[in-house]
Amino acid sequence: MKTIFLDTRESSSTFVSLLADKSRENGFDVVMRALPVGDIQFENIIIERKEANDFCSSVCSTRLWEQAYKMKENKDYTFIVIISGGWDTLWKDNLTKIPALEGAIIQLIAWNISVLRVDDDEKLVDITLKIFEHSKPMDVPIKHVIKNKKDSMFMALPGVGRTLGKALMKEYDNMCELCEASAGDLKKILGPKKGKIVYDTLRG
Repeated sequence: MKTIFLDTRESSSTFVSLLADKSRENGFDVVMRALPVGDIQFENIIIERKEANDFCSSVCSTRLWEQAYKMKENKDYTFIVIISGGWDTLWKDNLTKIPALEGAIIQLIAWNISVLRVDDDEKLVDITLKIFEHSKPMDVPIKHVIKNKKDSMFMALPGVGRTLGKALMKEYDNMCELCEASAGDLKKILGPKKGKIVYDTLRG
């Protein structure tokens, strides 16, 4: 039987049982183990599962971007972020952050990280198993990537890098604040060309 690895930090019992049941029906076994990157792994495909509100909180902190850098550094793997639940499931306080969420999705795609959105965990499990059915066997290690939290948030935005990333960090504490910046503000920090590119990337 083929083995799917589920990260031990995955705490949703409903999701775990749903994945286990459907996996067995499709010829997979589910084994819990600590994954340095992502939540679900089969062969060379790793999926990061996020509910809509979890995606929002990870965008507005350093967490999503730290995860994204690890994904970028592990080029032997295919990484997919799957968001469970639409923006209509967001808490009221998170509704104003939808432009930042859309900008984050655009940024992930620009980094060659696929992003899918599904209605609920049941559909997430269905599409995960369909993806895994077409995976090719591969045995390569996942590299552990440690980035400085203060540097890692902005440094891989298009044309930014470490120096300009630090300049952005002096003005903005998190990605949500950056997404709310005007084009003029970004151009003052990054210059006319790069400022426009970053503004267009984040605002879509």
